[in-house]
Amino acid sequence: MPVFPPQALLAACRLQVFDALLGGPLPAPALAARLGVPEAGARRLLDACEALGLLRRSPAGYENSALAAAYLAGADSLRPLVLQLDAPRPDAALTGAAARTQAPSGPAPLLVAPEPPSPSAHAHALAGLWARSITVTFDLSRFRTACHVGGGAGGLARALARLLPGLRLRVFDAPAAMAGVEAEEAEEAGGGAVAFEAGDVFADSLPEADLYVLSGLPHRWPARRVRRLLRRVAAASSPGCGLLLVDALGARSGRRRALERLLQVEEAAEVEAEDEEAAEAEVEDEEAAEAEAEDEEAAEAGVRRLLARLGFGQVQAAPGLELLLAARAAS
Repeated sequence: MPVFPPQALLAACRLQVFDALLGGPLPAPALAARLGVPEAGARRLLDACEALGLLRRSPAGYENSALAAAYLAGADSLRPLVLQLDAPRPDAALTGAAARTQAPSGPAPLLVAPEPPSPSAHAHALAGLWARSITVTFDLSRFRTACHVGGGAGGLARALARLLPGLRLRVFDAPAAMAGVEAEEAEEAGGGAVAFEAGDVFADSLPEADLYVLSGLPHRWPARRVRRLLRRVAAASSPGCGLLLVDALGARSGRRRALERLLQVEEAAEVEAEDEEAAEAEVEDEEAAEAEAEDEEAAEAGVRRLLARLGFGQVQAAPGLELLLAARAAS
């Protein structure tokens, strides 16, 4: 029975093939025994993964490719996201003779039990993906301390701590947003150390840091509140301080709209708090923005102007404006 690409990837993730190979290459019989599946079915699956570029075969056996090692194995892998793929019967390739010997009246045997990922596992995988993207896009070695403002339960901060052991991270958010942090920390065996501090990101003093991290701003607050938060971060930033924006403008189809919202009220946003609070109560426009071709250069120029007004003159932007790193000039 052939193994199709979506089935092979999903079956390998459910069996945790890539995690089983973290310690090094294994021959097919040993790997099948470790996974608890028939050797013939395991070989078909392993060969399919090799053809997809997820595994390599050497005299010592099968081993993870660089792609699989980076994204499909370990604590911050994308395995929970892959498991959400709607692929038909990924375990079919592994049933082999067992399926043919099953009594006709009974269900076909499943060698891979269904394992729907929890919402926290989904968020954990996304955080790991963002953290990898950040570390391969920007050099953060000059920063010693970082504060994720509005970082919730600390998924992104933990993922960054594992990848950047020299960076001391702190999460600053409302107590309700950090609910369950102790339980998650208990599950984090060997994870990077992250400090948590409760407070109102719009009212309380922000913790001191060399680098401030803000993520998913368009998804969480109206544009007027986003601008207010950016001004608060700018006020707390010292010369040489950095500002990292993650998922800066939201989904691609809505980036132009998000950018326009951020830029449309510039210096007028300096009205006093009571005016600001009244504006925050306004209901956001519910009309969905039409997907349109974007002028990335114009969008990046607009973001640079916005950050320059806040004192962040040095801006690096990843393609698509998903990640931006800005810095204040050192005195």
